[in-house]
Amino acid sequence: MQINFKLGAGALVSMVLAALLAACGGGGSDATTGASGAGANTPTVAAQSTGAITAMGSVFVNGHEFNTNSANVDDDSGTRTAGTTDLDVGMVVTVTAASNSTESAPVAADIHVDPLAKGFVDVSTASAGTLTVMGQTVQITSSTAYVDQRACVSAATSPCAAITAQSGLTATSGSTPGNYVVIHGYLFSTGTAAQIVATLIGIQDYATPTATTTGSPFKLEGQITSVTGSSAVIGGETVDLSSATCRADGANVACNTIAVVGKSIAAFGFAAPTSSTFKPATGRLIRLVPQTAGTQIEIEGKVSSVTGTSFVIQGITIDGSGLAASQIPAIGDKVELVGTIAANGQSVTATSILEDHPAATARYVLAGPLTSVTAGTTAGTFIVTVLGQTATVDSSAMIVDQTVRPHPTFNITNFQTYLQGLSALPYVTLQVRATSGGGLQASSFRIVKAPSNKFVVITGPADSAVTVGTPSSVKVHGINILFNASAVHGSASIAKGTNILAAGLLSTAGAIDTTVSGGQFVTRSSQEDDDFGF
Repeated sequence: MQINFKLGAGALVSMVLAALLAACGGGGSDATTGASGAGANTPTVAAQSTGAITAMGSVFVNGHEFNTNSANVDDDSGTRTAGTTDLDVGMVVTVTAASNSTESAPVAADIHVDPLAKGFVDVSTASAGTLTVMGQTVQITSSTAYVDQRACVSAATSPCAAITAQSGLTATSGSTPGNYVVIHGYLFSTGTAAQIVATLIGIQDYATPTATTTGSPFKLEGQITSVTGSSAVIGGETVDLSSATCRADGANVACNTIAVVGKSIAAFGFAAPTSSTFKPATGRLIRLVPQTAGTQIEIEGKVSSVTGTSFVIQGITIDGSGLAASQIPAIGDKVELVGTIAANGQSVTATSILEDHPAATARYVLAGPLTSVTAGTTAGTFIVTVLGQTATVDSSAMIVDQTVRPHPTFNITNFQTYLQGLSALPYVTLQVRATSGGGLQASSFRIVKAPSNKFVVITGPADSAVTVGTPSSVKVHGINILFNASAVHGSASIAKGTNILAAGLLSTAGAIDTTVSGGQFVTRSSQEDDDFGF
């Protein structure tokens, strides 16, 4: 099912539509367990910690607030800089802890940023929530952040609107290339529908090469699935290494030593691909994990495959034989774990699971005015109320004010004071998941520009069947939604667990009225596949 929403009022709807398409109905639980399988773990600081940046001010990764006063940041081109001005919420980074780093006071020595793709948006498929960039299928979820760095956004006169959702991206049409983007995220299994799960999409102006400048770079990174001569296939792109300089472990090597099925490489150059073939200037063998056996590492990502007690995150094979049977995650789960680099330097033996967000857990997106924020019972947690629903926000949530650029210092340590310092409580989008106790736990909290029509939005599974009437009604997490049966997008057969997106005005009784002009009511069967094509 594909729905084309108009700009303006419909832009808010399209912004959260990806969440509806990604959401799975049903129950499930929210497990946060250690190796013993009981209770929540306090995050420990490993020698290296890989995950998405969830807030700034220092750098928050995997629940740790790293002091970055003396940290160096290096990007995938090998440039090292002091300071974190080039970092953004949503970037996936690897933080190397400093020698004086402790569990109570984490300190970063180095922060490595590694975008997975740089290039034009060649295809944008709204119905699947995917993009094609450099031949890689990029999965967009409701957690994907956007940062628009184009010059026109901050122009003094007639500025362009910042792109904040997939609906704002332009795909290649004929000889006209689409938006130039930088994709940050997690490598996913090449055997599935997506090669990358996006955590951040950066939109930039494309610089055309000249006689004196190289122009904007192109890059892709991933696992090789086939090799013919000097060409290797990664996703849907053929990488022709015939004129590339190839490197492995810091040394120049023959390209045929890295162009091997099953190995992962990064390919980088300044010439745009032609007919799905990319001729990079350099090809580099990438190690998905450090090479020092016995090093403790913390990893976050989506599970792309499970075989017995082994599973794969970010392309890394995880040995889960030391975990309890109940802790082995399922495909699609988002997991954060602590482990030890194996003797082969290419896999990890898991010692504990810090977070396991099951794919089957009911998920919701709430978009509307924030009506209250209070301190939680546990330090570093806050209770927020949106659309009459209360949810817990902690350091694991992505926290960002998207109405200000560059993003201001806004994180869990100043969460309440930042919000109280605003002239009025803001309009927010809140992505949440149901917990085993029936509450809501936030995975992202974003301040966004309020729509001029004052619409609010909810997505998630229906609590029960429809109450037929004029208008009819159905509840999602206790919120009553009014709709006209004749105006439903999708299946008109609605049962408990059917995924719903509703956009409309909030009544004085707390119901969302989608029968108003411009209102939207969209359904999707809970039996349909989720956003990873399983």
